[in-house]
Amino acid sequence: MDRLLKYTSNVSALQFYQICRFAGVITLSIIYVKSALSTKDVSYIEFFLFSANLFSFFWSFGFKNAFLSYFPSLTREDQRKFTFTLFVLYVLFGLIAAAVLYTSIHQGILFNWDLTEQGFAPLLVIYLLCNTPTILVEHIFILHNDQRRLIQYAIFVFISPIFFTLVALLISVSIIAVFYGFLLFAGLKLLYLAYVLTIYSEFTIDRRYMLPYIAFAMPLICHALIGNGVEYVDGYLIRHYFDKESFAVFRYGARELPFVVLLVGALTTVLVPRAVNNASKTLVEIKQQTTKLMHFLFPLSIILVLFSPLIFPLVYSSDFKESAYLFNIYALIIISRILLPQVILFGHHLNHLLLSITASEFVLNVGLSLLLMQVWGMKGIAVASVIAFSLAKVAMIIYNRWRFGIRLSEYTSIPLYLGYSFLLIVSFVVSMSIS
Repeated sequence: MDRLLKYTSNVSALQFYQICRFAGVITLSIIYVKSALSTKDVSYIEFFLFSANLFSFFWSFGFKNAFLSYFPSLTREDQRKFTFTLFVLYVLFGLIAAAVLYTSIHQGILFNWDLTEQGFAPLLVIYLLCNTPTILVEHIFILHNDQRRLIQYAIFVFISPIFFTLVALLISVSIIAVFYGFLLFAGLKLLYLAYVLTIYSEFTIDRRYMLPYIAFAMPLICHALIGNGVEYVDGYLIRHYFDKESFAVFRYGARELPFVVLLVGALTTVLVPRAVNNASKTLVEIKQQTTKLMHFLFPLSIILVLFSPLIFPLVYSSDFKESAYLFNIYALIIISRILLPQVILFGHHLNHLLLSITASEFVLNVGLSLLLMQVWGMKGIAVASVIAFSLAKVAMIIYNRWRFGIRLSEYTSIPLYLGYSFLLIVSFVVSMSIS
């Protein structure tokens, strides 16, 4: 381990964590489908996770992103106090979210659930309360350059949910058993977070930080709500306009290439604090790191796009063949995902600008989804996401050029980018035409 850590940076450690987390998600989805659970049961499992995230993703992501840029500006003593204070904020907001979720379920405000679904409402609330604060673990390790613990935690995050799920299904082939496995995993993560806080925080609630931090994080919370909220609007559209089995089909296909979001997201997470302190040096690092990712992610995307119509029915079942077509459409998002103009905007604390761009993306995405699903069904929703996300990145690139004089070529290898993008589009056309 010590020899390995000599060659491990924050970027690679967080990317390893994200790979392990996503590999665990994919493995679990395969276990669900290959078990005796029905497609409807798998949809219930996906809807369980979807619902927990629906009521927590925006404020938890907003707090997390604000944490990355707020934390480096504090003194070492204040950092310890602030870390525990932030944990308390997560708990408080989690209690509010859990109360709203429970009320929404039983009053039928957002969901028309049948009796089977009503039965796991308390489990869903407990899962939200236990799981949401644990997003702090990996980011505490990143901000303290603790690659060793982050790698160890990544292995735990990969192995534990698979183990608990297999044990639960051996005891009882039911969705309730799976949900208890979720609760056990979330509870263990929460206990580990408590241990991490004993190392990197001081158990003191500093009220000086609460309101100012919430104000600082609010644009990022809104940014996360609008930016990532499209995923949940899409889920609502599938739930409302298609049958229950389609929910799992859409969720398994409506994912970008495994590791794209995770690897690029991990890189962004690490670069934002650096951009705050040294913007010019960060541009060079963005170009170097994204070039490395292009050589890995684009060839892998091209191969998977070509063979996905064969892979999905084999890995899952014939019921999930349409998931492959959705996956191919979402795979095109890498063309804009690999560009990182938002790091520059985060570095200049232009949170309100990011919010405005993301709000425009959200409106465009929802509007196009409602329009295109009338023509192409679930595929139309996927196409809408690709178009809206791409235009948002274009807006950020144009703003950076206009406001700061920063050209795209300063943080992106243009010839390599254009060549790989062309090859991916060709592979997409070939795959869709022969499948």
